[in-house]
Amino acid sequence: MESVPNLIQMEAPGIKAGLANIYFALNQWNLAEINYSEALGLAESYFGTNHPWTLYMRGSLATVYKSQSRLEEAKRVEQQVVALMRKDPGPHHEQTLLVMRNLSDTYVLLDDLQEAKRLQDDIESLRPPSSAESDILEDKSNLSHILYGLKQYNEAQSVQEEVSARLRILKGEDDAATLNSRWDLAKTYAALEQYNEARRIHTEDLPRHIRLYSKHHDLTLKTMSESARLSSRQGHHDLAQRRYEEVSRTWTEMGLQTHPSALKARVGIALAQLEQGNADDANQRLKGLRREADEGIIQIKGSLADEMKIATMLVLMAKMPQGLRDLLEQLSNGMDQPPESAPSTES
Repeated sequence: MESVPNLIQMEAPGIKAGLANIYFALNQWNLAEINYSEALGLAESYFGTNHPWTLYMRGSLATVYKSQSRLEEAKRVEQQVVALMRKDPGPHHEQTLLVMRNLSDTYVLLDDLQEAKRLQDDIESLRPPSSAESDILEDKSNLSHILYGLKQYNEAQSVQEEVSARLRILKGEDDAATLNSRWDLAKTYAALEQYNEARRIHTEDLPRHIRLYSKHHDLTLKTMSESARLSSRQGHHDLAQRRYEEVSRTWTEMGLQTHPSALKARVGIALAQLEQGNADDANQRLKGLRREADEGIIQIKGSLADEMKIATMLVLMAKMPQGLRDLLEQLSNGMDQPPESAPSTES
């Protein structure tokens, strides 16, 4: 029989993991990472490096990396965990399939859609016939992400409408899985330029996100940002600016003002200001972002860098004299025309 101190020690990884889960739910990813790392260290000491529980902790740590936009690190860890979990507890085990689903999602975020599709097909073949309907719906949801990434929007919409409707019956409209599925569907509606449908979902679900999670939760902030983007698309630039400002303030309240999503919100504010004729304010905001990047406070890369380039170009054009803008537009239109045929040299 084990002594009491040993039993307490054996429970220590679970206690740390539980604390990490709480921090993760609160978007306090640095604290979640610290506690998952400590739980992993304890699990390796008590259970061994390749024990299924240890591997599951490693997969949880990879999920934190993903939330921090450390996608390559997440992929590397998840690939290692999947390879080991295929051996023990085995390829058909629910925890193995869970980590495989997480890895497929990481591939989608990295735009490695063919690898994501290959892994999703693998999951379909390994999933036991007795799997819960919620697992089957999650796999369909992951497939819809791949279809969306491949720009097969109509196919993605069909799958997402099925998943969303079924989850609403199975788990209720306030359940996290239901809200996630509806967020995906709204994104697809937006890609198909069904903006009213997309905004309707976000308007209905934003209070549910706040009730279920909080104002500070990642999905709440994503919903607010997407609502701002759709408002801008439909010409409601003042509303878009207010939404983006609220998103930016919330990230700052959490001490995560350098997160890529927080920086994108600041670019969104600048674009909304520009659309309302405030080119000088927009220019100052973009200058502030570039200055912070030069000082090493923030990083501007990936899609954020692309958005910054577009916003900067639009501001420069807005500040040009009207005559020069007209000239550039004429030159641009001329470049779009096919070249005239060369004169014939035949006599």
